[in-house]
Amino acid sequence: EDKYSVAHPSLVPDFVLLDEELTWSASPYQKATSVIDAIAQAVESYWATGATDTSRAFAREALGYLVPSAAAFVSGDNSAAADAARGSHLAGRAINISKTTGAHAMAYGLTRRHGISHGHAVAITLGAFARRHAAWRHLDDPDREWRTRRALLRDSHPREAGVVREHAGLRIQLPDVDHVRADGAVVDRHLDAGATVAEGQRGL
Repeated sequence: EDKYSVAHPSLVPDFVLLDEELTWSASPYQKATSVIDAIAQAVESYWATGATDTSRAFAREALGYLVPSAAAFVSGDNSAAADAARGSHLAGRAINISKTTGAHAMAYGLTRRHGISHGHAVAITLGAFARRHAAWRHLDDPDREWRTRRALLRDSHPREAGVVREHAGLRIQLPDVDHVRADGAVVDRHLDAGATVAEGQRGL
């Protein structure tokens, strides 16, 4: 089973309306998996091989909205919903340019095989890739760009992430996800191997 994306300039909207009130009634789980997916899109867009100056600018601006508001948004503070909506929109604009990377690619398999919601699957896969990207420096990367990437990754994995997971009951270890217990160890090994590949490829 393959996942296909449909893209064409005619599909890009001329304008958008962001109505954060539409998110107010969502459950903490829905909010958590949605905001984590948006954060992942921004982070992945920044290190993607298809990234451009424009997509990285969108990604950095997106994280500026998403990271500070995530915990409050998930906990039911409706005043944080507007920033969550703006950040999600900007993350979408970023990923539309750069496309997704390894963390999303592996998350698709978890959703298809185990029925884990997309945002939850991304929450499971993103950490391993982010840790390796934050620690890795490619010889061709200028020092300034390397420092910028490390700072971005550090700032995009805030202390608030623990609050988000706790409030939403979001478990990110595969053996703890009820319907993945039998395959958890196997999938964990694949995740680790996939993330390790990132060490040998620039901007996976």
